[in-house]
Amino acid sequence: RLGANTLTLTLTLPLPLPLTLRLVEWSAPGQVPLHADGARLLEVAPHYGLPLPELCRLFDSLYVSFYKGLGGVTGAMLLGSPTVTREAAVWRRRLGGNPFTVAPYALSCRAAFRAHRGSFDARWRRLQQLAPLLSSTAAEEGGSLRFVPEAPTCCQAHVYLRGDAAAFDAARDAVLRERGVRVYSRLRGAAVGPEADECYFELTLGPRHLEVADAVYVGAWRAFFAALAGPQPGGRKGVGDAEPQS
Repeated sequence: RLGANTLTLTLTLPLPLPLTLRLVEWSAPGQVPLHADGARLLEVAPHYGLPLPELCRLFDSLYVSFYKGLGGVTGAMLLGSPTVTREAAVWRRRLGGNPFTVAPYALSCRAAFRAHRGSFDARWRRLQQLAPLLSSTAAEEGGSLRFVPEAPTCCQAHVYLRGDAAAFDAARDAVLRERGVRVYSRLRGAAVGPEADECYFELTLGPRHLEVADAVYVGAWRAFFAALAGPQPGGRKGVGDAEPQS
């Protein structure tokens, strides 16, 4: 953006706080506005260790989402000086972003914010516990789950599996049928990683995930790797086993 610096508060690999503060310092002498793409602001805020108002004050303007992480229907907010927000409102109308009413969205955003704004630290701490547990479970089953970052910095991480995407999806679906647990939603990339032999998915913990016991996660992933391995002694089904026909 001409005449401004935009800092994206990346979810899985946020900038360290000292570097963020340096960027703020570098922008100040030239009076270059610093805008933060804070779509995931609430998720990464616990990692920075600053009160939310103090973190927001580092930037001249800030965008924050109400559906990412919070679960509102849709909607976002632009924070900044009255001059910035007034000009943004004009451009929102010029670009057609001015529906007859936004009341349903605003109510959903407010409800989601009130319900979940205090949950992100606990969700982050929970994922920090689960990452090494699931990685070791995969290793015990002869597979691999590689978390990036290895120690999660918020309630989401990228998780890498080494192997074939179609086989992974088949094993995921088998676990869902057998246990009612979906170990991941969808793969977001294939033939990635240092050796271009991995697939990855996003693992995001929501508020309800805090209620799920370790044994549920571990059991589902053990079943996943068992399905990948094929038929097991005792009649357990692998990915390629046929289902009985009625």
